[in-house]
Amino acid sequence: MQLFKRSFLRNINSQEKIKDNKFILNFKNTNFLFLMGIFFLASAPVISSTLFLFCLIFDFLKNKHLYFQDKYNYPLFLIGIYLIISSIYNYSNPYLENINTSDFSFIGVFNWLPFFLIYWLFETYLSSWKKRNQVIKFYLLGSIPVLLSGFGQYFLNWHGPITFLNGLIIWFQRPLAPDEGITGLFNNPNYMGCWLSIIFPFSIFNLKSSLKNYKKFLSSILILIILLISLLTYSRSCWATIIVSVPIVLGRKVLLWLVPFVFISFLSIFLASYQLVPDSIQSIFRSLLPDNIWLQFNDVGYTNLESSRLEILKNSIILIKEKLIFGWGASTFPNVISNKTGVWLGHTHNLFVELAFNYGIIPSIILLSTFIFLFVKSFSKKNIFKLNLSKEISYQFFSNKIWWTSTLMLLLTQMVDVQYYDIRISLSLWILITGLKCIIKENKLLFEDEINLKV
Repeated sequence: MQLFKRSFLRNINSQEKIKDNKFILNFKNTNFLFLMGIFFLASAPVISSTLFLFCLIFDFLKNKHLYFQDKYNYPLFLIGIYLIISSIYNYSNPYLENINTSDFSFIGVFNWLPFFLIYWLFETYLSSWKKRNQVIKFYLLGSIPVLLSGFGQYFLNWHGPITFLNGLIIWFQRPLAPDEGITGLFNNPNYMGCWLSIIFPFSIFNLKSSLKNYKKFLSSILILIILLISLLTYSRSCWATIIVSVPIVLGRKVLLWLVPFVFISFLSIFLASYQLVPDSIQSIFRSLLPDNIWLQFNDVGYTNLESSRLEILKNSIILIKEKLIFGWGASTFPNVISNKTGVWLGHTHNLFVELAFNYGIIPSIILLSTFIFLFVKSFSKKNIFKLNLSKEISYQFFSNKIWWTSTLMLLLTQMVDVQYYDIRISLSLWILITGLKCIIKENKLLFEDEINLKV
């Protein structure tokens, strides 16, 4: 059996190698443009989006007759139809009058429909673990400007904004307030933290897959820089996702040191920030911790609607119940919540709540169910985690686990904030989600063949 697995997978890998060699620098197949799109995604999203658009158009013209042959497209097709119907229904929404145009009801749909095409068509570029490994490498290479911008902003006082190509590319390198975390070329520390949550598992994979000592050294430096800048974003969601990702990627053994470390850290923060702790004890722990760390957990200033995530979620759900079927319409949340509560807020701070508020509960449930299915299916023992294969094959499954972890971390950040409307984040989300679908499909042939052999 083991001999069959090895020969079977060697055959697949040899075929993929032949395909990849023809594929990488072949403009006709657009894979090179796709990888360049990944490379420029963080630093030059306009260039990246243009490259991705070219790939989409090319692949759509080539494969448009195959859309309904893929059952994975059905849920998103239904969501797309529903979003259009909801937008038509909400076209004359009075809350859109305050935004000067009701066209926002339709414009908001483009935050979703193009990405449903990505979910279908970008499978070509993610269909094998070797192709996904290339994407991981280009994500890390493309993140070097992100890390440099953050390092320079915090330690060297680099600020701008910095523009290239007559304003086509803008890096928001603004001066930081004393209590503000690193934003880098993003405009918000939470967006910076979200990007770091994506690439941190990738950096571990880069270290684990490095064979030469100098590559291991450089990979270790990269991880340390990512961890340092993550800490200095002062983004709690970024801290949480990095902590959660470590045992998933490295296994349960790391819990022996990770759990005590996390417990001591949070106990120290609690004693430094919680108001009912005696002043004598607080002063000790506040002297041990940087102010900008423990202040992120201070209960002062987190009791009003504007900053309490739970209050925002509660009020959002109340409003969703009022328009359960078709929602309030895209871009209406700030006006609706302001009229209802007197407090201005930009969004619901949860991606699926945001979708339900804008378009109704049905597309939100379908999308959430689809994502859960992909995560559960790709998490299964046979696809990623506990498969009894040789070392040469286990590398493939470790790569899949890294991809799975990065996707989960990105989605978790969208449960407490919505960076989705930044095209760098939304493109990353759908590229990673598409990769999960490819992991499921890629392994299906192997295990079906294994079952047939046993029979």
